Amino acid sequence: MFVQCQRLLATSLSRFSPSLTVRCISSCSPLLARNTGNNRGEKLLPPEERLGYLKAAEKRVAVFAGLSLIVGYFALKSAFSKMSSRKEEQDKKKAELAKASLPRPLVVAGPSGSGKSTLLTRLFSDNPDKFGFSVSHTTRKPRPGEENGKHYHFSTRESMQKGIDAGAFIEWAEYSGNMYGTSKKAVRDVQEQGRVCVLDIEMQGVRNLKKTDLNPVYVLIRPPSIEALEERLRARQTETEESLEKRLTIAREELDYAEGPGVFDYVVMNDKLETAYETFIGVIKKVVNLDKDEGSTPQ
Repeated sequence: MFVQCQRLLATSLSRFSPSLTVRCISSCSPLLARNTGNNRGEKLLPPEERLGYLKAAEKRVAVFAGLSLIVGYFALKSAFSKMSSRKEEQDKKKAELAKASLPRPLVVAGPSGSGKSTLLTRLFSDNPDKFGFSVSHTTRKPRPGEENGKHYHFSTRESMQKGIDAGAFIEWAEYSGNMYGTSKKAVRDVQEQGRVCVLDIEMQGVRNLKKTDLNPVYVLIRPPSIEALEERLRARQTETEESLEKRLTIAREELDYAEGPGVFDYVVMNDKLETAYETFIGVIKKVVNLDKDEGSTPQ
């Protein structure tokens, strides 16, 4: 009878976990041996009681099998979790290595009238294959001759705000009632061409950019004085007295911020154009390889 009980337990357990068969039978065997007798003539219990002990033993087997399934489930879950974490770490390292291999962006900022657009135009003309402008987004309407996707990505305020909220922009600012911003994709598109991405942005954009991990080189183009800046703006003959005063007020605030410690890596004083351009190129050569036969590798 004892041997039959062992066989019954082994058959029941094998349906759940063969690895537990020996362990569970050895656990249940003392119970069966004590209550079902043995081959040395010990008195056997009535069939009803023996059946009860067998059922109890089967329940014990079921408990062991259930625990085995639970432990196995959590072991598999833990293994898959570790594999997923390992893959995420590998993907993160790959992304970091890819980012490190890209040329560092170049941020050129300065008050309106500082001459940064003139310096950048000449830089691009002298080095057509080394630099590229990121195409900014704006909510203002296109001017005659402007093309969407070339001069700007023209957008609605609602659409642009949605992108900002989603973290798609590295910097944005509002100027004269219109929103301007640079998307992460716009910078990445230029970098993937092997060019240095140039961001010509307002000072508010610089403040926002400082909060990101873009790690650009910051260059400030500044006028020799506010008085000289006022002369340049008046010479344009595009400003009213009211708009001129507004631009000068903004310029004073921007320069106060720009001259703070650690805000800009380099400062170029634009007094005389030729001298300023020589200084500007000297700064660029410190961070970008301008050799005609080699790539634009950032230093």
